[in-house]
Amino acid sequence: MARAKRIEYKGAMYHLIQRGSNREFIFKNDIYKGYLIKLIKEAKGKHGFNFYGYVIMGNHYHLLIQTMDIPISKIMHEINLNYAKYYNYKENRTGPVFGDRYKGILVENETYLLQLLKYLHLNPVEAGICPSVDNYKWSSDVFYCFQAEDGIRDSSVTGVQT
Repeated sequence: MARAKRIEYKGAMYHLIQRGSNREFIFKNDIYKGYLIKLIKEAKGKHGFNFYGYVIMGNHYHLLIQTMDIPISKIMHEINLNYAKYYNYKENRTGPVFGDRYKGILVENETYLLQLLKYLHLNPVEAGICPSVDNYKWSSDVFYCFQAEDGIRDSSVTGVQT
């Protein structure tokens, strides 16, 4: 049976989720997580999408991206392919790094967007990794709380279809 075609259009905003194969821990330490951030920055510079939030867990990540001219499928392919090559090289292994295709949920209104940002930022707390969002450095929460620039996240969340 064929997969359902993704809804893709200029200005679409997506909640993207990608898990490790068999839910394996593919972001084992800060170096791996930092490399994923580096790949996202490079893809953002190359493809010009808006990037509003993220959290990187041990076995998966969540992104909040608004596309412009390049389809989300191309952006995700580039990020995931380059991370998989890096991970397999560092771990001296072969084969798939990610399980299944990434999940992409269309963000269609501001209410869902705000709930989604909260969900992303609370993910490490809900998973029992840390007692509060302040104790987890691999999410965009700190940049919202302190209005700091991280060089990757776009500071204003606009353009959601309502």
